[in-house]
Amino acid sequence: MMVTRLQLLRVLILAATVVVGVAPARASWQDLYGFGARSMALGGAVTASVDDYSAVYYNPAGLMLGRDFSAAIARVELFNNLKLNGRSFNTSSADVSGTLGGLQLRQRWFDRLHLGFGTGFFVPDQGVIKAEEISPNEPRAVLLHNRSQRVAINFAGAVEVFPNFYFGSGFSLFADLTGKGVDIDASLLTGKAEADVEIKIKQKIAPFFGAIWQPMDRLRVGASYRGEQDINLDIPTKANLGVDPGAPPPAGDLGIIATLGVSDSFFWTPLEVSGGVAVAVTDNLTLMADLTWYQWSHFPALSPEVILEASGVLAALLEIPGTTPPARVRMKDTLVPRFGVEYWWLDLPYIDLALRGGYAFFDSPVKSGDGNVAFLDSDRHLVTAGVEILLDDPWDLFLKPAAFNFSFQAIFYEPRTEHLRSPTGPIGDVRLSGQQFNFGAELILEF
Repeated sequence: MMVTRLQLLRVLILAATVVVGVAPARASWQDLYGFGARSMALGGAVTASVDDYSAVYYNPAGLMLGRDFSAAIARVELFNNLKLNGRSFNTSSADVSGTLGGLQLRQRWFDRLHLGFGTGFFVPDQGVIKAEEISPNEPRAVLLHNRSQRVAINFAGAVEVFPNFYFGSGFSLFADLTGKGVDIDASLLTGKAEADVEIKIKQKIAPFFGAIWQPMDRLRVGASYRGEQDINLDIPTKANLGVDPGAPPPAGDLGIIATLGVSDSFFWTPLEVSGGVAVAVTDNLTLMADLTWYQWSHFPALSPEVILEASGVLAALLEIPGTTPPARVRMKDTLVPRFGVEYWWLDLPYIDLALRGGYAFFDSPVKSGDGNVAFLDSDRHLVTAGVEILLDDPWDLFLKPAAFNFSFQAIFYEPRTEHLRSPTGPIGDVRLSGQQFNFGAELILEF
């Protein structure tokens, strides 16, 4: 019986699908939309002023500024109104809602040692992690595709180094997928197949740190650093296709031994460095400004590198494609300015009320394509608003005041057009435009 190239590729593709299961995911929900209702309502301009559990994402030193002990739970709903050539482009990978929350603890020991701890999480509705692969020739928004559907868990701690100077650090948990991979023995004579699967999870952490200094009562200055993060996949797949694999020669030698090597980074975030300032203009009004540098130029390949090798008596009868190089994206480093404003009404009966607003401009890191692929990520404007109700409970439902936070984000994408001339994909102009809207509601309880 003659084995065909189609049969060989079917077996290898099936094995690779079992092993890989996901395609590249290029950063996280927090990178796209933020973390925590207050910080999201301020446009993310909180490097110097974050004071709740969201400090485990923005600046861990902020754990020293907030409540002594609190817990938060929040719900976020994202709605897309993106258009591709005037038609709906609401890709499932970008349309992600979820649940987030965290804990914050601040404690003083021995009158001198002042420490803070915190944790935060985000869980998308769609699952622990999801990614989908599309053809490199298919028009896409690289920064939206696959980025947001991943569970995120951060841990952080902070300390008051000296009066009014705070330092914090933390980490995110990740794991690489490695191991022996998949070995398949398949008989072309009997149709029977056996598989041996060995996959190892190699745990690792991604650290981050930050500092906040308050040189005077109405001024805070902050800085934070978050390193490049990735999850790597390196799992080989070996298929032994023969008349009777394992039998003595010559029957055992009449076949093909094919090896499929898949190497990929299927989750990645860029290195980020942020600086910020917060100025309390009055007792009620605070203005904030941030500037963040993103090292997008280290963006990895969009698709895995695939190496297909074959040997054996029947291998010479097939055309083996060999190495398939990964699809690359031309990226540039970017600077993102952010601005926020917060005003508190403190003389209302039973409640304190805060109004918030923010703005950020995201310069697209994606350079123009070469006509073979269309990466349509455009510059975008983020406009935010929010309100917090701090309820001094007259009915004694809560032990301490409860905070109800609500946030709103509108993201406006400037139209971007790319011209395709690929013989295997769409041909002509493709244009992306539209908006995204994000609503959040949060409850913070203090203990």
